[in-house]
Amino acid sequence: MKIRTREDCAPDTQLQLSSLIDVVFLLLVFFVLTFRIVAMEGDFNVKMAAAAPIPGDYDKPDLPPLQVRLRADSEGTLTAVELNGQRLAGPDGLRNRLLSLTESNSTDSELLPDSEMVLHCDPHLKYDHVVEIITAASGIEGADGEILPLVEKIRFRPREK
Repeated sequence: MKIRTREDCAPDTQLQLSSLIDVVFLLLVFFVLTFRIVAMEGDFNVKMAAAAPIPGDYDKPDLPPLQVRLRADSEGTLTAVELNGQRLAGPDGLRNRLLSLTESNSTDSELLPDSEMVLHCDPHLKYDHVVEIITAASGIEGADGEILPLVEKIRFRPREK
């Protein structure tokens, strides 16, 4: 009778690391390629009021917001643009009117980017027309390629119930 020893039973086993390393590198490459850098959220330009107002610190008067009414027909096409009740010829008319406000008076040109525009849109107006109006009111590119800001604060009037 032959008695086996442990050395006879167990073959010489070696751990194969090459396949494990391949899997680790594949996972590393997968996560590196699918990683997306997300823009920082909540980075708003907020100007907080001082604890006590300093006299002469801010001498610009509070202007009433510019009321822009956008009217549409039943198909959602823009039919009329009105600025403070004055009818204009579409987005170009709005841009020209805002430009005339900035060029007419030096104090107006300083105040116009600080003023606020409120858009009153018909509920069935197509979104493309709203974007055209916002683009026309935001600014215009000057001859030197620099953007001349017209209105920086634009908001929508909430729908009436």
